[in-house]
Amino acid sequence: MADAHLIHPHLYLGNYDAASDRRFLEHARITHILSMGTDLHPRFPGQFKYLQIDIYDMKSEDIMQHFPETYAFIRNAIMSGGNVLVHCHAGISRSASVVIAYLMKSLDLPLASAYQLVKEKREIIWPNEGFRRQLEMYESMGNEIRPSHPVHRRHETTQKAERMQAANHAQVPRSRPPPTFSSFEHHNIPIQMVGSSPKSPTQAPTRAAPSAAHATHKIGYRCKTCRSVLFSDDFMVKHAAAGGHKGGHSTMFPASSCVIQPISEVHTSTYSEKRYLEIGLPTPPTSASNGSGNLSSCSSYFIEPMKWISGANDGTHSGRIDCFKCGTKLGSYDWSGLSCSCSRWVTPAFMVHKSKVDEIRMS
Repeated sequence: MADAHLIHPHLYLGNYDAASDRRFLEHARITHILSMGTDLHPRFPGQFKYLQIDIYDMKSEDIMQHFPETYAFIRNAIMSGGNVLVHCHAGISRSASVVIAYLMKSLDLPLASAYQLVKEKREIIWPNEGFRRQLEMYESMGNEIRPSHPVHRRHETTQKAERMQAANHAQVPRSRPPPTFSSFEHHNIPIQMVGSSPKSPTQAPTRAAPSAAHATHKIGYRCKTCRSVLFSDDFMVKHAAAGGHKGGHSTMFPASSCVIQPISEVHTSTYSEKRYLEIGLPTPPTSASNGSGNLSSCSSYFIEPMKWISGANDGTHSGRIDCFKCGTKLGSYDWSGLSCSCSRWVTPAFMVHKSKVDEIRMS
């Protein structure tokens, strides 16, 4: 049975039956059809403009990567004077997520408002847990896909960890290559031990001078043995218990209610960190919080999978972390997760012992 609702002028959200019902499509004056799912073959090729996104309704699926393409398709359909139908099998999870993301960007809405707008028109929507988290990530990036943003890097890391764990469990080769992670760029900027006199410029790695945006103080970490700079606080991961938020549900999508709770409409680093601590995703600490809170109670730092960590990006499930220059053992990594001295479990885990690195101020 055709089931679709007008969510916003020129934008419909519905099920596959609606996309297969010629009478409905003609009545609604549909010109474009966006299909979110597998085996949703166009019923009327040549009569409508189609965009097919092959994706399963599984929390492990990366739906956020499709937001730019789906936004452009919907936007172009409406700007050309047409009407667009977005659908999946039932019009509940995959297609609803795409419509919510479109409204967030096109109307500059926070997630709570966009979700509520769609739910008021189509009450049955309910994006799966993974899609809900990705919508929250999308919001924290300002309704844009920003590959260099810490939230996006954490998302890529999580996606790779899930694929590696699945491949390791099944003992079959990975079907997709791992994503390329951004690594810390060694800037040729003066560095000094915190609380001590500046060191010789020859100790700093050679690279062009940083832009004004990098001129402010930043905390970095270097190998105690050879003093090579390894990473900065931008690439550190806060401790977060595996499994994330309480009860297995995001605070934005409580299990007992279908209404999203109000949230701040201001996209700030403080807001982003608060949100991701709530839902159990690791976020980078600010310099101000460095060395305090749960970080100070542990004997290790957790970092992102850096390019210089041998084995981290070639399919090895676990191994040791050695300094890229002198070979000193700094710690270990495991894509399935590791526990630290403060009894926290982090997954995926790239753990560097504090005793092996010095904290430095970069300016």
